[in-house]
Amino acid sequence: MKQFQKGKGFIIGVLIATLVFGVALPALGVNLDVLLNFANIKLNGEVVAKEGENFTLYNGDEVPYSIIYKGTTYVPLANFGRIMGKDVGWDNDTKTVLISDKQITAPSSILFGAGQYVVGEDIAAGTYDCKAVSGSGNFIGDVKSLGFMGLNEILGAPGTYWEDTPAYNGLRLGNGDTFTIHGDLQIEFVKR
Repeated sequence: MKQFQKGKGFIIGVLIATLVFGVALPALGVNLDVLLNFANIKLNGEVVAKEGENFTLYNGDEVPYSIIYKGTTYVPLANFGRIMGKDVGWDNDTKTVLISDKQITAPSSILFGAGQYVVGEDIAAGTYDCKAVSGSGNFIGDVKSLGFMGLNEILGAPGTYWEDTPAYNGLRLGNGDTFTIHGDLQIEFVKR
């Protein structure tokens, strides 16, 4: 009878293990019906990701450009940020995704010739000393810091007719300001 008791305990143990590992563990698993990289992504009519392509993360790992789950398309935020021209970061302390406008870093100086320019796209906002380095011409613009009159200067590099006005110093440019350079004038912008 003692042997049967030992065998009975073994059989009960096997039955419990079968129930736990055969029924309970599969119940913990989750099956998702998803489609990976099954969508093309366009921004303003331009294809930015093609069906079947992967996105490479900063650490070299590849992830799908798109995941379709229950009729909704999901895109990795890092990729979405790149497509939209945004910086995407992560604050692990607060478990927060950080999305911000890309910051334009201005070199210590930049040279502009004839053309129209937008602050925040072509040059970073800031205060600049502007110096004619060659040619002469008009330097005009819609610069909010200068009030309703805006910017309207004739500049000339040394050796030109307008050489007595070679510079405009302390020009404060804000995002969205515009300026135009006419003639053969080339202006060096030096950030303060």
